[in-house]
Amino acid sequence: MLTEIPNFRAGDTVTWMKTSSTYPATDGWTAKYRITSAAGKKDVTATSSDSDYLFTIAPADSGSVAAATYTFAGWVEKGSGPTLERHTLWTGTITVSADIAAAGSAQELRTFARQNLDKVEAAIASYSVRPVLELEIAGRRIIRPSLSDLMKLRSQLLLEVQEEENLERITAGVGSKKVLGRISATS
Repeated sequence: MLTEIPNFRAGDTVTWMKTSSTYPATDGWTAKYRITSAAGKKDVTATSSDSDYLFTIAPADSGSVAAATYTFAGWVEKGSGPTLERHTLWTGTITVSADIAAAGSAQELRTFARQNLDKVEAAIASYSVRPVLELEIAGRRIIRPSLSDLMKLRSQLLLEVQEEENLERITAGVGSKKVLGRISATS
């Protein structure tokens, strides 16, 4: 059982369990989570599992969550009105992916960085066919970015895509492709 809300795909069942020795469910505490972004928000209330908190988002509920990166907060509370006591215990970020199964027609599922990297690479490839920077036809002037500007943009986008892919690999439990090392001189 996962111990934190995982990255998930909209439309999937999402389940995780939290424990708080300071605020156990057996003492009357209720645990809640909220994920929020510019795309929207989703609230989840846990059911008690002995002294732990079991969170579940059903497919019908997760299916209404838009694909985006969300900030989350989890808290426990007890009482109501003036006697309400609340303590935020868990915070972080998660990524919700689009529900591919629910896509009724062709849907763009690549990230912004991946889409633009593909466009920039196509523009770079077009220089072998049309190496012209400026073109004027019937009074309309078109100025293309230089090959060096496209190469710089490609490098930036490639780094973004590699970071996204590393995050996906880490989330899937495969590990990052990043290799960290230190080279030191020997005497």
